[in-house]
Amino acid sequence: MVTVFSETLSRILKPGFVIIYLLGLSIVSVASTLIIRYFFSSSILQGQIITYTSFFVMLCYFWVLGFPLVIWLIHNGIGLFARERDEGTLLLLLSKPLSRNHIFLGKYLALMLSSLLLGSCSIFLSITGMTLFVFPDDKIALYLLKIVPSLGIYLFFLTISLSIVSVGLSFYCRSRKKLLIGLLIFVVIVYIILPVLRISYLDSIYFYFITLTKKIMFSPVLQLDIVVSPIIALVSWLLVCFFVLILALQRLKNLDISTQRQ
Repeated sequence: MVTVFSETLSRILKPGFVIIYLLGLSIVSVASTLIIRYFFSSSILQGQIITYTSFFVMLCYFWVLGFPLVIWLIHNGIGLFARERDEGTLLLLLSKPLSRNHIFLGKYLALMLSSLLLGSCSIFLSITGMTLFVFPDDKIALYLLKIVPSLGIYLFFLTISLSIVSVGLSFYCRSRKKLLIGLLIFVVIVYIILPVLRISYLDSIYFYFITLTKKIMFSPVLQLDIVVSPIIALVSWLLVCFFVLILALQRLKNLDISTQRQ
């Protein structure tokens, strides 16, 4: 399992990609925060804390832990086994003297660790860049650090759920392209269409985690019209992920390697 884990990790986290990903994400984060500073920032420290905190919370939802990470996670989750199936190396993988559960666990843990590392570095670099180039007072950065543990919990939830769904569905869809398009449509609905319609789902889970450990001051603009309870949304989503995981493991267990020769 260790070999499968290390090989998968090295294939997913290529140094060149990681550098470009983190650099591009940090530049956009700092540049967008500079716009907030020059057009919306208050001259009073308390007002600055509320403004920057509200913006940072939304920035993390849509950008730092949003579209880039979600798309990357879905793309790599779909390709975790499907890529080897398409390249004809799945037969070799399944013929190794390892249980299929261990093979699944090794590849899945590599995907999870990669996502957690990318997400954590993205949060750290965003706060660091904002502190160095944007924030007029270091107290703002200290206040934002209160949110980091909650962001870590949300990142863990996002990683587990999206990786399970993308990996699990890849066992039942022969076309990686069609599955990727379908999941991207789902992402657009969750991140764009539902918020525009003022229907909260994933964002209610996100704000539930954000306010879990500390009382954070937000702008009234971020007040949600809760349609679905965050607890109900969280439990229902985790149940769906658990169901997909069971189906994926069963599919892998029953997969006939002789069909992979065709």
